[in-house]
Amino acid sequence: MIAILVTSVLTVSATFSLYTYLGVFLADVAGIRPQGLALVLFGFGVASAAGTRLGGTAADHWGADHAVIVGGGLTVLAYLVLSLGAALEPARAMLVMFPAILLWGLASWGLMTAQQARLVALSPALAAVSLSLNSSAIYLGTATGAAIGALVIAHGGVDRLGWVAAAFGVAALLSVLASGRASPPRC
Repeated sequence: MIAILVTSVLTVSATFSLYTYLGVFLADVAGIRPQGLALVLFGFGVASAAGTRLGGTAADHWGADHAVIVGGGLTVLAYLVLSLGAALEPARAMLVMFPAILLWGLASWGLMTAQQARLVALSPALAAVSLSLNSSAIYLGTATGAAIGALVIAHGGVDRLGWVAAAFGVAALLSVLASGRASPPRC
């Protein structure tokens, strides 16, 4: 159970190391204004809601472990695109970054639904306890990601947040593989 909870902490740390400072990040690297940020956040929210639904469907169809791995991989891809987009001139940055933000919302929230399915499958009789521990892992990841993001901004620059999120995402994927629970997909 600990390995699965570590995956939750790392996944949410990845999200919140960037999401907490998304407005600052996009203003700095893409020159986005507050009105544009509202549209980006709306898109992220819609994608996240869709991801939550799709993550559960994917976990039911292919297995929760594989849904987490695919979601994690897509999330890392989104963070890498955001990182590379930060190197573009502001006028072109959002053309690359907005689709990546939508993918990030879809995949990151979808994999959290599958994470909960992994915990329940581990011990159905302890589902209430496992899911409450997962909530604590989510809160720990939120605080960790925001704190690390603040340190990165203070000491490295806002344009590096995507790379930090990607590093957390890779660590989360490695924790899934290290848990040794990956099973063949169901058809």
